[in-house]
Amino acid sequence: MLSFHLVALFGAALLTQTHGLNVNQDDVNQDDVTANYAQVTNRAFIPPEGKGGPSAVITVTVAPNPTADCAIRDSAFKNPLADTAESFLKSNTFSAPAKTANPPRNYTQVFTNLHSSSAGPGFLATHQLGIYNPMACAAKCDAEPDCLAFNIFFERNPMRYLAKQCPDAPSVTLIKCALWAERLSEKGATNHGYNDFYFTVAIAGSNGYNKGVKKASQGYDEPSQRER
Repeated sequence: MLSFHLVALFGAALLTQTHGLNVNQDDVNQDDVTANYAQVTNRAFIPPEGKGGPSAVITVTVAPNPTADCAIRDSAFKNPLADTAESFLKSNTFSAPAKTANPPRNYTQVFTNLHSSSAGPGFLATHQLGIYNPMACAAKCDAEPDCLAFNIFFERNPMRYLAKQCPDAPSVTLIKCALWAERLSEKGATNHGYNDFYFTVAIAGSNGYNKGVKKASQGYDEPSQRER
C-alpha cells in the first residue's frame, strides 16, 4: 500500500483538491519517490513540469506488490467536481488539453477529444505520463522500432485496486500513452471504458496520432501499414 506523507503547510486539505502529478510513471518504481504536485482546477490546463499553481512535496512509498488487492494506485491527480463518471466526461479539465494540443512533429492527428481509446490488434505498450503531453508520448513511440501510432488520453480509475473486500473507491485520473504497431483511426477507438466491481472506468480527452505527415491522395510519407 502507498503511504502519503504531506508537508504540514497543506495537510489533509491537499487530499481533497484536484492535482496534477509532474512525474513520469515510468520512474515510479523505487522504494521512495518524491513527486511534485501542482494544483489543477476545473478551468485550468495541466501545467507543464515545473510551472503552474501552488505545489507541495509528498513522499510516495511503494509496497513490494503495488497491485495487491485494495492497494492504493499511483495516480496523476484527483478528479474535479463530483466524483462520478458523468462529471469526469463533462469536465473541461480533460477536454481542453486535448482540443488545444498540437500534433508532434512528423505526426498526423487522426482523432481529437474522444470519450474512447483505441482497441484491437497491433497494441505494443502503455506508459503512464505525469502530464498530458503528446510530444512526450511521441518520444516513446519514436523509441519503439515497431511503433506507427499512439493514443494519449485521461482515464478515470479507482484509487485502490478493487477486490471483493473493497469493491468501490474514490476516483483518480491516470494519463496514458498507448503505443500501436498499426495506424489508428477514429473508427478503431472502441474502448469506451468498463465497470470494475462497482466502479466505472471512463476515458476522456483521447487523441490519436499516426507517424508521418499525411499528404493529399498520397497517403503517409512513410511506408503505409494497414489502418485500424
